[in-house]
Amino acid sequence: MIKILLADLVIEVDNKYNYIRKLSENYAYEGDRPTDIFISVSEEDLNKERDDSVNKKFHNAYLEYICAYRKIANELLKFDAFVMHGTVIEVENKGIMFTALSGTGKTTHMLYWQEMLGDQLKIINGDKPIIRFFDGVPYAYGTPWAGKEGFNTNARTELRDICLIERADVNEVVPLTGFQIVSVFIKQIYHPEDLEARNKTYDLANKLLSYCNLRKIRCTKDISAAKTAYNAILG
Repeated sequence: MIKILLADLVIEVDNKYNYIRKLSENYAYEGDRPTDIFISVSEEDLNKERDDSVNKKFHNAYLEYICAYRKIANELLKFDAFVMHGTVIEVENKGIMFTALSGTGKTTHMLYWQEMLGDQLKIINGDKPIIRFFDGVPYAYGTPWAGKEGFNTNARTELRDICLIERADVNEVVPLTGFQIVSVFIKQIYHPEDLEARNKTYDLANKLLSYCNLRKIRCTKDISAAKTAYNAILG
């Protein structure tokens, strides 16, 4: 059994394998707050996850790690929170999300920012942050579920900008509307199976798009792309 503090929620996981404990070490909670979310992963859950996976040889410890986050994601909606696929950074106390279809290069673009800014940049999460609302304001949280690179920080940042990454031969940043970004954005959020929960997720996603500045970053595979984006967003 592990207890972690995630998105300012006390989450208890009845784990069988040590993999999830190891990756969650920086989120361990030892306080006396009551548990907000309790989840466990059964053998049936593991078998279903394996059947649904492209790679049928994933070990049980990894499958438990994946299943646990899906179960957590289903419970987060009770707290005005949901899971997204994207990279979140903080620069000058401002949260910025890069999102894109898989393989576009959002992590590569983020690493150009890191190369350019060094310690001035904080990586909140490199793959699957939690977005949680407080009084209408969205905050992005780091989580142990952070992709193969494992970029994450146990911290939160107010999310102010969402940037859609697109490969191009030139560097350019252009404003977008929610309507223009939604076809890609909708593929980057976790979709619960339950219809009511799914509708709640879409409602929160719509609030996020309404709150944030929306931009498209058309970029090359070069640090100059980060410089152009930085100047447009923060310059």
